[in-house]
Amino acid sequence: MRRGAEGCAEVSGTATWVLEDRRRGHLLAVRDRLGAEALYYARVGSEILLSKSVASILDALPTAASVRLEALAEHLCGDVPESGYTFWAGVHCVPPGHFLRVTDGGLELHRYWRVEPQPVLRLRDAGAYGEAVAEAITRVALDYVPSGPTAVALSSGLDSTSLAAALVRGNAAERLSAFVWTAPELPEADEAAGGRAAASALGLPVREIRVDDLWPLRVPLIGQMRRDGPLCNIYENLWNRTYRLARSEGIEAIFTGGGGDELFGVNCYSYPDLLLTGRWLRLLREMRGHLAWSPRGLVGMLRSMLWAPLRTWAYAPTRKEVVPWLREPFRSERESSVVPTTRFALLPGRVQRMRILRNLPFAERLVELGQRAAAMGVELLHPLLDHRLIELAASLPTEQTFRAGEHKAVLREAFRAQLPDSVLRRRGKTYPTTIAWRGLRERGVDQALDLMTDMRATDLGLVDETMLRSEYQAFLAGRHSRGGTFWSALTLEAWLRSCH
Repeated sequence: MRRGAEGCAEVSGTATWVLEDRRRGHLLAVRDRLGAEALYYARVGSEILLSKSVASILDALPTAASVRLEALAEHLCGDVPESGYTFWAGVHCVPPGHFLRVTDGGLELHRYWRVEPQPVLRLRDAGAYGEAVAEAITRVALDYVPSGPTAVALSSGLDSTSLAAALVRGNAAERLSAFVWTAPELPEADEAAGGRAAASALGLPVREIRVDDLWPLRVPLIGQMRRDGPLCNIYENLWNRTYRLARSEGIEAIFTGGGGDELFGVNCYSYPDLLLTGRWLRLLREMRGHLAWSPRGLVGMLRSMLWAPLRTWAYAPTRKEVVPWLREPFRSERESSVVPTTRFALLPGRVQRMRILRNLPFAERLVELGQRAAAMGVELLHPLLDHRLIELAASLPTEQTFRAGEHKAVLREAFRAQLPDSVLRRRGKTYPTTIAWRGLRERGVDQALDLMTDMRATDLGLVDETMLRSEYQAFLAGRHSRGGTFWSALTLEAWLRSCH
């Protein structure tokens, strides 16, 4: 308490805590740096309500709270409420990396951490960078290992497999299992081969979990909503089966590879940095190697990986995405709003990484995922989202994360001795997207159309129901593939019908 922000910054991990200084009459409520744990508050007269659950605060309010329509409009467009707010008027959240000081004079929010540009890490070669990253991930991951049996949700990608390799490297695999999602009816979503290969190389026992029968909307969506807000993962049914298996085997914690995309290279390209620093021979060599296998072609590569990043670097985008069915005045307000963008005196690739790290979209979604897991007796662990690894990622030269078209180059190098070539050489990964489409485009159509009929969201002035149904029919007919944009509309309507 006496050291204030400095003392908060000395605590690592995802702890959220409250301290009381009775001598000074202060209360300090602290949220972890990334916001993996929730901390909500509301002021009622001279009292301050604090909780890790919005629902418990709603229960304690003397009068019923109303929803924040602005937050619901943000949700419809795929966003979460702006920092510090919730979906309910009068109920606030402590932003990630902040603490709330409660005194006789009122409430004060203070920031104690934010990722800042780091000095560029300069090492002798790719192997040295790989070793530094492997050592850092191992050291951090070991801090998250609980005392009992654990599992790692192992996909075919580099993030979860690298985390599993780090745990094995740190001799923490004695009570570790691998959970792998399989989808034999939908080969595009089947992670079995990659997961098995990685687990076999690491010596981990594998439990396969069939998930192709768990499309969204298989379970009525209304029954899955929580009072806190309309957030609901489109793969909630897949996770629920995973939690049930974990509990049946006495596993109370599951590691995930969440955050690896943002930390180690997705949508951060080295080509502009190589161009601007005069390393033209390396640029030509990497682009030639990239062209040998890329379907983009030279023009597409130059447009998306050289020109577009340079343009964004010089003229940062300022507008938010708007779905076609958002009604006025919310549509105009969102279209005219300016997204605050921090400029950095860095090369384009590192600027893009800093913007991604500064705006990690995880906080409220991590909270929602974690609270649902906790309700089923399981804790989710996300070591890659530890602030120490985020700061390391901010120091990496772009060419260590994107090399000749390969993302996450440093992860491939870091665990080369542990992971099989079938994982290391993959240029993409398997996603369960087709499982989602099975629900939205095939087997859950009736439920989706029911949720799009006589909508409460329309009564609130949020949704143009005719436009929504028209766009959905176009999706069903295969005229576009933006199926994910409908999920927010469906979860909002289910939430309004069940909780409001």
